[in-house]
Amino acid sequence: MATPRPSGVIEPPARAKLTEFAGAEFDERTVSKADRAVAQVLTKYPTLLPDEVAKLVSAWGTVPAALTSETVAPVFTIAHELAGYGETFGFPLVTVLARSLCRLLNAGDLAREQMKTVIDAHIATLHVIVRDNIRGHGGEIGINLAAGLDKAIAKFSLAADGDREGRLRDEVAALQNKK
Repeated sequence: MATPRPSGVIEPPARAKLTEFAGAEFDERTVSKADRAVAQVLTKYPTLLPDEVAKLVSAWGTVPAALTSETVAPVFTIAHELAGYGETFGFPLVTVLARSLCRLLNAGDLAREQMKTVIDAHIATLHVIVRDNIRGHGGEIGINLAAGLDKAIAKFSLAADGDREGRLRDEVAALQNKK
């Protein structure tokens, strides 16, 4: 029988806890094969990312006014999936912002009235990035989107424990420095 999880903690999906690859090294052939597999998925499912964002919007629309870890769990699950899909499919901004949303949903104070506003802003921003096909790091737009969310998180003191002000902007700036 599974151990019950503590109240207020959203448990990531089991497949998010893969440990068998820890320390594994992949040769160029394996990486190339994986890249081809991703390209095939994109060809077969070109609307995968927009569909996932639509699911996120829909799941958020069903959450009642009183946020709890149980009521936001479906939103967390979809955001977690988006975090994985983003960089894989050429949308690293989606990964960064979906992870931020997951941190808010998992470690933020859901009872705070302003939390809904900041969650709305994250979801709207993810929607815009995918709708407008903002690939890669997004340049100045990516920095501005991240900075705006940072300001909202800081304004209402919603950062999860250990988060620092400007984290999203710094993560997007780091994307721009990647090769």
